[in-house]
Amino acid sequence: MATLRTVAVTDADPLVSIITPTHNPLFIASIYENLKRQSYPKWEWVIVPNSGAVLPALNDPRIKIVRNADQTTSPRSSVGAYKLIATRASGGGIIVELDHDDFLSLHAIESIVKAFKSGTPSQPVDFVYSDFAEFNDADGSPHTYSSAFGWRYRDVVGPDGRGYKAAHAMPVEPPWILSLTHAPNHVRAWTRKAYDEVGGHNPALDVGDDYDLMVKFYCAGKRFAHIPECLYFYRMTANNTHKERNARIQDIVGQIYDHNAYAMMLRWCKDRNLLPLDLGSAHNKPTGYHGVDVHAGPAVDTVANLDGKWPFADNSVGIVRAWDAIEHFKDPINTFNEAWRVLAPGGMFMIEVPSTDGRGAWQDPTHVAFFNQNSFWYYTRDEFARFIPRFTGAFYPVKLMTYFPNEFHRVNNIAYVRAHLCAIKKGMKGPMPGPAMEAR
Repeated sequence: MATLRTVAVTDADPLVSIITPTHNPLFIASIYENLKRQSYPKWEWVIVPNSGAVLPALNDPRIKIVRNADQTTSPRSSVGAYKLIATRASGGGIIVELDHDDFLSLHAIESIVKAFKSGTPSQPVDFVYSDFAEFNDADGSPHTYSSAFGWRYRDVVGPDGRGYKAAHAMPVEPPWILSLTHAPNHVRAWTRKAYDEVGGHNPALDVGDDYDLMVKFYCAGKRFAHIPECLYFYRMTANNTHKERNARIQDIVGQIYDHNAYAMMLRWCKDRNLLPLDLGSAHNKPTGYHGVDVHAGPAVDTVANLDGKWPFADNSVGIVRAWDAIEHFKDPINTFNEAWRVLAPGGMFMIEVPSTDGRGAWQDPTHVAFFNQNSFWYYTRDEFARFIPRFTGAFYPVKLMTYFPNEFHRVNNIAYVRAHLCAIKKGMKGPMPGPAMEAR
């Protein structure tokens, strides 16, 4: 296996800190061999073993082993804390996350540094991610995901000379950033400056720490850059965290999503000069939205009859927020047609509506339209949409659930539907994170 040429570095070139928390040092020696062959030589490797992990002898001044007297529990119970410890112990201006059983392409660090250098003082690059290859440790076979969920692959050769299937990473924008499986995978790297500004890893998280960090970067307006090369080779084993603790991961990611989805959409609107609309804004319009209501009021920016054509141009809106709103509009098909028309490709119709599964849909005398979770099939599935030919749009359900907002609603049987629907249109930058209706 030939080593790539080594690039010349100077004092002006950044030190790159590679962080690796570990509870199982089985592959640490092979990772070290991989790092020694990197074309960019100005790196350090910060390893944070748990209290029981025994590392192989690594005689290299670029390796920093951080042992903390408080590390008395498994890192899997506090992985966010371990990554925070590793990052704080690092000395580089660029941080690269490398799991304890994976490896990099031989030019990975060089490509990462180039990506960060492509930024400018007014538009710095804060977070870098690349294409990646996953493979099964047992036999080296590719681990891939269905093309129905938007995944595309190409053949690449790894640093060990073996063939792999590299996945094309998804764009960092809704709806992909809203989905754990489509958010940036490894390699992931960030500047120390931006990391500190967003607050770093959450030390309370036992899973979902990487997703939480990416969401923090996105909501803070940090700039992402994609490297369209396969820089990371991800080893799939029987005890990968996402296999062992999938239910817990989905729960935590769902909480992070619910807490940040609107902030992410507002950032997307700002980036693309799109309007964020709040329907029925005479009551409780949140900061940053353009309020629309049939009634005038201090929070209403546009008075309009929302049972007819909405007074906004096609593709001019990034988010339509509809909390306790669509049940007041007489023609649901018109509501969904108009929301789809004004939304830009990839824009979101974000709905909270009382469900007919509880009393809330029926108890209010001003309600004229009625919904439950199944109602949204007619706007997100071709096999149901064909029964309402007046519907001319197409949506993908990023989130669709029935729930009780709080204990008051539970006690009084006031169930709600949460429907976060992405407008599918021609001209979208990437595929949907799931089987979707055909773009109109």
